[in-house]
Amino acid sequence: MLKKIPPLLLFFCILAALLTSCSEGGSDYAGSEAAGTSTPLASGSVTVESPTLEDALTADACLNNTRSKAECEDCCDSLEADGADRKTCRNACSGHYFTHNTDFITVELSSILGPDGDYSACKSVGIRGDCKKCCDSSNELQSGDRRYCRHACNQLPDNLNPTANPPENIHGQGGASQKTALLSIDGQYNFTEGPAADAQGNVYFSDIPAGVIYKWTPDGNVTIFLDGLDNPNGLAFTSEGLLIACESGRGRLISIDSQAHITVLANKYNQTRFNEPNDLWIDPQGGIYFTDPTYQSPLVQDGEHVYYLTPDQGQVIRVINDMIRPNGIVGTPDGKTLYVIDQGVGLTFVYGINADGSLSNQQLFASMGSDGMTLDTQGNLYLTTPNQLQVFDSAGNHLRDIPTRENPTNVTFGGTDHRTLFITARTDVYTLQMWSDDPISNNSFMPRVIP
Repeated sequence: MLKKIPPLLLFFCILAALLTSCSEGGSDYAGSEAAGTSTPLASGSVTVESPTLEDALTADACLNNTRSKAECEDCCDSLEADGADRKTCRNACSGHYFTHNTDFITVELSSILGPDGDYSACKSVGIRGDCKKCCDSSNELQSGDRRYCRHACNQLPDNLNPTANPPENIHGQGGASQKTALLSIDGQYNFTEGPAADAQGNVYFSDIPAGVIYKWTPDGNVTIFLDGLDNPNGLAFTSEGLLIACESGRGRLISIDSQAHITVLANKYNQTRFNEPNDLWIDPQGGIYFTDPTYQSPLVQDGEHVYYLTPDQGQVIRVINDMIRPNGIVGTPDGKTLYVIDQGVGLTFVYGINADGSLSNQQLFASMGSDGMTLDTQGNLYLTTPNQLQVFDSAGNHLRDIPTRENPTNVTFGGTDHRTLFITARTDVYTLQMWSDDPISNNSFMPRVIP
């Protein structure tokens, strides 16, 4: 039984279906950074006008006529407006975070939703892991509703005997498909981000709205390392074993020792606090590059920029000042090359790193944006894009896609041999064991596959 579909929503779903598929999810907390994918609605010959700029800015037309942040931001991006007006419109889209208007449910799925629309049918299985598999089992359930179904599963106890999730397909250049051994880590998470591995292969990751940093060990155990933070996001380890974190809610870069003692490294530029430090990378000298966009809060700085904290921690230098919304950032181990994502324009750039930490020779690396990213030991770049990782070699050639059920937010390598791909994905976290014997390219990792 179909319920009423908001005209603007139907328009965007039809348009997206013609290009790829109807989008649902962004990839960062309280401000989607990349369009996600969901099951497209049935489409017909429908023509709907986009809202006027005035309505979008003053009457929240984009917010009120869409069902997710990503759809709202797509609406904003369709306006004939300058960057500042589009940003104002997109900021209003944060009103979609963790809200669920049942009027927007377009398909009656009694087998999933249950008689009261509370996903009781899936919750009745009694175990969190199996409940989430139930949510994922319907091709008709839209991605937004699947997300809320999976959130409802978090009320259930852990799966004490977890089994591997249904395998995903991996596609290489030749179009061949294999089943990957993608595993989901049990846990109650709100929005995971910022994974970083220590020297032993343990991976620390953030739950942004919960204010928690978790620690995962290679044996699969997950514990709370530190709580009480204000929207922790990107993480990275120094060579001395200190955990550096972007604490977005307080606009600062902090250092955390093994006893969870906090030291503030930087919280201002030109006597003004940062916006929302998001992601970071530490160079071989100990200097720290970090991005400073804004997703939840009003703009504090004079824009959204990229900064460098010098190795002696005595100076903060603004190294990129011409991006709309910088997000993911990572550099090569030799300290010569830096990759930065401008999510505001949906592009990934590469820079040369100078001896003083400044950047030069900006070049377009990939005509897509993403959230977080990482490099493998062969120099291949892994971008977190809607419902998959996309892998590129250092020359920008697309090698393969690694699908995920939830939109990935960030990624790193961990485990005892640092060949386990650790993927944060909103309310989920995945691991995927990798190997280096790749028939497609002699210098790339490939996921292990189901025999």
